[in-house]
Amino acid sequence: MAADNRTIKELSASGLANAAPLCIQYPRAAPEKTDEFELKSSLLHHIPKFHGLSMEDPNKHLKEFEVVYSSMTPVNVDGNILKMKAFPFSLLEKAKDWLYELAPGTVTSWESMQRAFLEKFFPTSRVILLRKKISGIQQSPGESFPSYYE
Repeated sequence: MAADNRTIKELSASGLANAAPLCIQYPRAAPEKTDEFELKSSLLHHIPKFHGLSMEDPNKHLKEFEVVYSSMTPVNVDGNILKMKAFPFSLLEKAKDWLYELAPGTVTSWESMQRAFLEKFFPTSRVILLRKKISGIQQSPGESFPSYYE
């Protein structure tokens, strides 16, 4: 095994050549689409933000993200690649840390990005808990039926 003779400065700057998280591997662009584009700051400004807090709704975040990008995707750009490149800008704090801690090559499509995001921030245990709450709902003493039903 060859020794790595780079300086500390070179090692610390080596990750700057590829600013994208290592977990993301971009697919080839769809036919007649391009994967080369610039993310404009005006576009990034409109992205909804997700911090990774328990009170935030990851499904709502994905829907809002889709709405922003569906209305702003240029005609000749592959929309899935655009979303994959822009999604890290929507994450802050715990959510951003999660993305950078994923294993290299984990995300290879927009669908795999969504799946990984929901598995982390909307786990199966949360779904089970919500189902129990819904199926076990009871009308409180003194609560009107319309309020209970709502």
